[in-house]
Amino acid sequence: MTQVERAAQGENRVPSYAMLLRHKGFLALSATTVCGRLGEFSTQTALLLFVLERFHAPGLAASVMVCRLVPAVVVSPLVGALLDRMAPRRLIRADLATATAVLALLVLLDAIGQLSPWVLLTAVAAGSCTSPLSVAGGRSLVVKVLPEDLWTRANAVDSATYVAATLTGPLLSGAVVAAAGGRSALVVAAVVYGLGVVIVRDAPVLEAPPVTRSLLADTRLGLATLIGNRALRNLTVVVALFNITNGVYELVVPIAAVRDYDNGALWVGFFFATAGVGGIVTGLVAGHRDLEGREYRAIGASVAATGVGLALFALAGNPTTACLGMLMVGAAGGIFDVAFLSARQRFTDPSSYGRVVTVSSAINLAGAPVGAAVVPVLLALDGGDRTGTTALILAGTASVLLAAVVWVFPPRQD
Repeated sequence: MTQVERAAQGENRVPSYAMLLRHKGFLALSATTVCGRLGEFSTQTALLLFVLERFHAPGLAASVMVCRLVPAVVVSPLVGALLDRMAPRRLIRADLATATAVLALLVLLDAIGQLSPWVLLTAVAAGSCTSPLSVAGGRSLVVKVLPEDLWTRANAVDSATYVAATLTGPLLSGAVVAAAGGRSALVVAAVVYGLGVVIVRDAPVLEAPPVTRSLLADTRLGLATLIGNRALRNLTVVVALFNITNGVYELVVPIAAVRDYDNGALWVGFFFATAGVGGIVTGLVAGHRDLEGREYRAIGASVAATGVGLALFALAGNPTTACLGMLMVGAAGGIFDVAFLSARQRFTDPSSYGRVVTVSSAINLAGAPVGAAVVPVLLALDGGDRTGTTALILAGTASVLLAAVVWVFPPRQD
């Protein structure tokens, strides 16, 4: 419901961030989301740096990235059905506890000298199977516990916590790896996940709805809902294609920093932290504006700006210029997140939001392992002194082309 429609119905309430923060349980939900995302991005950076430090194998680092994402895509329809038929808070806690246990296992096996590449990949893949629970669980709770006029601001807070995690997580892991090694960074990430397990107890409680269909039927319904809605279907495809670019740069940037700069682990954290600063600012600004009906213009502009930022990073001859490129990437990401979340919420029935958002999120992420999988091939094409130039230039070009497609052929609702 727009502000104009609310006014026509005699509702004088003006939504605000203060109103959102006063809503019962929202702070605990946001804090849980922060822990989950901080753990996610800390783990991502820690694992990449740990693999490079422990095994000295960029190809294995790409495989780890694929194993972190592909199982989540495969199980997402089932997870979405679970979110709509069980209490989301319990499922979020289960995922955070699983992530804590997987990291603790990796640390233990490495400490006793029993961590082989195959064991590493298997453990990472197993932990990935529950990750959609917290990724989609928090967002499904937002739609179910907040009034519609607070959704845009909730999306802005959601985007801000996301980019804050992209800022803090890599910076934290990079600093810990530089000071104490990759194993210690995995310990820190496990602690962050464990903190989320504690905080989620104060998140909003929703009773499980009556079960009228089998789990398999609900799973099929989630897929059918997404595929049958033209706007959701097209939006999901656009984001999945864009995430191929994200899969490339999220792997290439750490490898390039470690290879090309002194104190590379610290630069990894600083580069992603710079992107996070840009994303927090633009995300909050975008959330303060009403993007209804203009989401696709914002998505197209942010995708194009991402391509320009990646090209700037790829061609940078010094860390300062590289940081400017990452700042542009992060600023574009903040706008993209708010616009995407707003569009998806507007086109989704709240009663099926858990199913739709889980399947949609997983398909969106499907692009990332594709991007990560091609990174070793693209790195082999580099002939100059800079690492990853070819990969980032190609990823940036693809983003600009995708933005042109979104502007010319915007996804529309039937």
